[in-house]
Amino acid sequence: MNNSEPHSFQKSLLEILKETSIYVPIVIVFITWVFGLAPEPYTVITATLAPLILALLLAGTLLPKISRRKDGAAPTNLVVVGEPRKSTPFWSLLVDPLRRHSAHSYAYSLFRRRLGILLIVGFLAFSIVNAICNFRNMQDELLGLQDCFGSRKEDSLFVVIAEFSQSDTLPKIEIVENLHDHLISNLDEEKFRVCRSSVNNPIKLRVDALELADKTKADMIIWGSRNIAYKVHIELPDWDRINREVSYLPADETGDFNFIKLETKHLGYLTEFTLSEVLFEAGEVEEAQQRIEEAIARAESENLGETIPKDLSEGYFLKGLMFDPGTELEIGQNPNSDLQKAIHAYSRSVDLNGQQYAARLNLGVLHSNNGENDKAMDDYTQLILDEDSPFIAIAYINRSALQPTREAAESDLAAAIELSPAEGYFFRAIARREWGDVEGAFADFASAIAEDPENTVTYHVLGMFQLEEGMYADARHTYETLMPHLDDEFRETVIDELNELGESQPETKAAVSEIIKEVLRK
Repeated sequence: MNNSEPHSFQKSLLEILKETSIYVPIVIVFITWVFGLAPEPYTVITATLAPLILALLLAGTLLPKISRRKDGAAPTNLVVVGEPRKSTPFWSLLVDPLRRHSAHSYAYSLFRRRLGILLIVGFLAFSIVNAICNFRNMQDELLGLQDCFGSRKEDSLFVVIAEFSQSDTLPKIEIVENLHDHLISNLDEEKFRVCRSSVNNPIKLRVDALELADKTKADMIIWGSRNIAYKVHIELPDWDRINREVSYLPADETGDFNFIKLETKHLGYLTEFTLSEVLFEAGEVEEAQQRIEEAIARAESENLGETIPKDLSEGYFLKGLMFDPGTELEIGQNPNSDLQKAIHAYSRSVDLNGQQYAARLNLGVLHSNNGENDKAMDDYTQLILDEDSPFIAIAYINRSALQPTREAAESDLAAAIELSPAEGYFFRAIARREWGDVEGAFADFASAIAEDPENTVTYHVLGMFQLEEGMYADARHTYETLMPHLDDEFRETVIDELNELGESQPETKAAVSEIIKEVLRK
């Protein structure tokens, strides 16, 4: 046996290992990408950029080797003496190794050249497409976000759930992960986007939560802590930095499974409640109504009325506002009102929480508008009898309009004056005017202005009354007094209502025109 044979075998083996070793990192990167083994916290960035960088290195390393020509090989095309040499286009040089009839002789066979280039180009194309598809996810990861769900459309609402800060001395609870999954299950991914912040970046202070919200452009951020006490906040950065502390309990009461299960439902409901509020304020009435109805229906099915009655009462109150025909928005009157739905929502709200006074007041108004005066009287009476109610005076005023006799109405209005003089005098002036007591009405208007000399509505109603009574000089004086207190928006309202008065009562038209021209438009 020749001694050179073992050396030749070793040389061949080393050559094979040398040529195939370049594929080992490819296999490692592929396994990492498929099984998600990239290191935290930048798993997506690592799993995306590693194949791309490797593909570029492979292209730079292997392509020159694959396209290497045989040493000393001359091109097969002939050059005619006396004719200028034609330059070969760059693209032709690139594709030449793939040609069956090439102008050059190459070290590797045509099959091997084509296979190698195909694999490299395919791997490079896959890496580039993968990087493009994961660009947004890499951006989220750089911002400290993970597990993002939903669209990135401009009109979608973006919710970030920050990792809660938890004491090392307490067992960890998975509220954030559970809440994230709950919202994903119940929100439309075309209209809402939900992300968690990195588990390695728990939020401890409000300033940190707002900084994360600003950095990620979140419409809502949910953050909390669990140290001595368990606290959860819902922040709306674009709403004048509204901060709602929605949960507060001793930390040692928050570790069992039942609490985690209930708290997940509780926070999920409050998140949907707040999102519906944001939508409603933005004028997206139907979407807001759908969101609050779904949130309330889910809360009722989960018996949250027994565990968080006050929070569910707030939800029904918001639903009542959304369907209330009297609710005014920046876009004007509620375009999708429903009197019966509003009545039902307000009724359920006060059933869940007897101290939901605003719902009780609105319920009385709707009962009255619906011709159910007995129910309205009962609503107002309950507000009057509850000494903690902030609406006792307005309840007396509203009830006075339903009283069967003037004596009873006067009694209610007198009680309202004791509690809120300016408001009480104003409404008694209107009532006395309707009763034909002109002198008494003017006296009450004077008292209302004395109590609140900057109330623009009082001046305007008084001026209209004076015009109707033919007291044109007095009316002009009233509007001259009103002018310093008028803003541009209310001035236009006053002018519109005066023009309507001039059209409905032609005898006032000249005086109205004069007041508008010489006082209000001056």
